[in-house]
Amino acid sequence: MTSAAAGPAARPSPAIQAPLVAPGAAAPPIRGATGHAEPAAHEEPELPRGDAADPATLPGVWRFERTIDDRLQGRRIHVAGTATFAPRSDGAIAWDEEGLLDQGGDRVPVAAHRLLRRDAAGAWAVEFADGRPFHPWRVDAEVVHDCAPDDYRGRIDAEGGAAAWTQTWNVTGPMKDYTMVTRYEPCP
Repeated sequence: MTSAAAGPAARPSPAIQAPLVAPGAAAPPIRGATGHAEPAAHEEPELPRGDAADPATLPGVWRFERTIDDRLQGRRIHVAGTATFAPRSDGAIAWDEEGLLDQGGDRVPVAAHRLLRRDAAGAWAVEFADGRPFHPWRVDAEVVHDCAPDDYRGRIDAEGGAAAWTQTWNVTGPMKDYTMVTRYEPCP
């Protein structure tokens, strides 16, 4: 069903490979994996599953479709797969994606692993699997990931109260120039 890339021209650019981990490869250790978070001192209203405004409602399996418009290499790449959001004992939510990257007929399995974690003030943030900060979780507002010399500007958009949501990244730098748009919707 999948085939390995035949050569350097068939591989995704380094800018796109960075967040991907080959299936079966060991993920980096996750900070705080054995700790336990205390429950919040206040109760929040229950939101319907999939309200992007509150990551606590995301646990479950989601379908995603991603389009990467790589202006540097003059190509468009598609990824389709599933994203699983799973609560952990330390209060974080594991965000694991697996999919197939389609490079014009050559399909390559890809995976990404992140964490959603709430701070003491109740604000959510996204971390890389190794615990490094990625960006704050803000819906309908721009976020910035500091990674000089590259400029990462992202946005999470809820789709009119529907369970579906979209994440967009515009990335520029000396070796990068792409827009990545991912649409998530819950699996039935």
